Amino acid sequence: MSHKWAVTAGNRPDRGPGYCPLTSQRHAAAVEEYRSLLRPLPDDAADYRTRLADMAVMIPAERAVFWYRLTAVARTAWLPVDDAADPAGLLAAARDELETPPRPRIHGDHPGTRPARSRRPASATSSRLWRVTTGADPDDESADAVTLDTPGLRTLDDARRLHLSTAAQLADRPALAPPTENLVFWHALNVVVIGPWTPADTHADPDAILRSLRAAARGDPA
Repeated sequence: MSHKWAVTAGNRPDRGPGYCPLTSQRHAAAVEEYRSLLRPLPDDAADYRTRLADMAVMIPAERAVFWYRLTAVARTAWLPVDDAADPAGLLAAARDELETPPRPRIHGDHPGTRPARSRRPASATSSRLWRVTTGADPDDESADAVTLDTPGLRTLDDARRLHLSTAAQLADRPALAPPTENLVFWHALNVVVIGPWTPADTHADPDAILRSLRAAARGDPA
């Protein structure tokens, strides 16, 4: 679970002008980042930092208000899928896994302790993921794995059809074409919950995000 910070001229970041996203996840670092954006930039500053500075200077320092939102991302373990696998059973197993997610690692911080008003998450989505390997561990970053996250892939046939059609389209570019033999298909459920923008002096409860995550997992995935 991670913090995303922004600074505005008093308005909520999703309402009205005067908004600057920040890259730091800790509150003190986000405040310092905003201050640094108000200083003259070197001639060789990166284009992205220049764009941030252009937004930051539109927010007077005496009116600056800092906001954050929590984002949680959870993916279930990869399960191998063969022709006998039941798509409903795969989804049920993934949902069961997310019913008792481990305590999240929280990246960043916020200073606020004032209780937040109950707010629904800004976004909560779940989607099926498919991964294709030639027998290697699907979590092995060095493996020649292909991830299929196209919406609508509900069955092994859907995933196989997409993978093989992609391989056929790239047949004349061997360096890019995925493997087509000795394939193993894997299935997982991915859930992303983005909390509402919250003032820095207010506490957004990570447990509320986890409850939304479990609810999203029980919904119909893409």
